[in-house]
Amino acid sequence: MLGFLSIISSFESNKTKTEEDVELIKSGDEKLRNKFISRHKNFILSVASKSKGRFIQPENDEEYSVAITAFNRAIDKFEEGKNASFFSFAGLLIKRDLIDLYRKNINNDELLFSQLTEEESDSFENTVAIRSMNEENRHLELKMEIGIYKTLLSEFSIKFEELAKISPKHIDSRINILKIARTVYENNDLKNELFMKKRLPLSKILSMVEASRKTLEKHRKYIIANVILLNSDLEYIKEYINDVL
Repeated sequence: MLGFLSIISSFESNKTKTEEDVELIKSGDEKLRNKFISRHKNFILSVASKSKGRFIQPENDEEYSVAITAFNRAIDKFEEGKNASFFSFAGLLIKRDLIDLYRKNINNDELLFSQLTEEESDSFENTVAIRSMNEENRHLELKMEIGIYKTLLSEFSIKFEELAKISPKHIDSRINILKIARTVYENNDLKNELFMKKRLPLSKILSMVEASRKTLEKHRKYIIANVILLNSDLEYIKEYINDVL
């Protein structure tokens, strides 16, 4: 997890050009607003497509109009220091508005997680557009997920910034602790008790794993942080963690 944290630390430092642009737009620079929205079209498409379960066609799908409106509203409502980052805030607004749209259209049998049809998969235009959601946009997605993860951790009085400090230094120890976290996650009784009481059921865990109470207590926060992650849909963070194990 140390490698993962070093990768993402750059996302959490200093005011970004994005935040500077948002400030200028809020001050009345409408020309910059239009350029800003156009510049981040791929991000908007990425969030909307992920929610839809297939690529969004700007000219045909209602989701794109909803996503653009939500992104525009995010510019006006973003508050530096209060929100995790602009893109985490904008992503949440887009997803929230799309959920509202799907609820309204539920009688139309809207499939939230449908796959690309064969015709869409063979579309050269769609393929190119999907590939254009490059590494930069993956980073934006990751940054958005970090904001969500911070909120989930705070419910257990865990700070995202301390994860590097509490992470086991040796790979074997880290893997063993992650196995314990997965044991908690896969056992509904253990997991439910953790989320209800906001503490690890140590005695019950000890009866199921080969570890000492001292080890569990020492790595309590790290175990909880990973159970939270396993129980989430934060796929980009999970991917980065898997890459460094």
